[in-house]
Amino acid sequence: MISINAFISTECVDRLLQVSDVWSADEFYVKIKGNLKYLSALTDDETRFWIAQEVIDTKFTHDARELSRLGKEIVSKTPATLITDGLQSYHDAYLKECWTVRKNSRTRPVCNKKLQGEPQNNKTDLFS
Repeated sequence: MISINAFISTECVDRLLQVSDVWSADEFYVKIKGNLKYLSALTDDETRFWIAQEVIDTKFTHDARELSRLGKEIVSKTPATLITDGLQSYHDAYLKECWTVRKNSRTRPVCNKKLQGEPQNNKTDLFS
């Protein structure tokens, strides 16, 4: 299977779309060749541009660092805010890929699925 990311170059992303500093990470079920898998996706919260994705067998043992690393590589920046549904693998990836000692450049994690108040990742949920 060829990854969609293989066709997206950094130059293309820069020319076609300015990705915001608020990203959402979420996963949902898809059927691939008759088998149910999870598709883990990283999207821009404002434009819903699909930054990166990966197919995973289970969300409970998934290491989301590669998804985070791929997103940063494609867009050439780290998000100011990362919205997730609170899945532990996203928090682990945040600590290893986005957290910095300097508070002024640290990504703010938001783990929330409420429909009101704090930013939520229900925009990504609309893909499922």
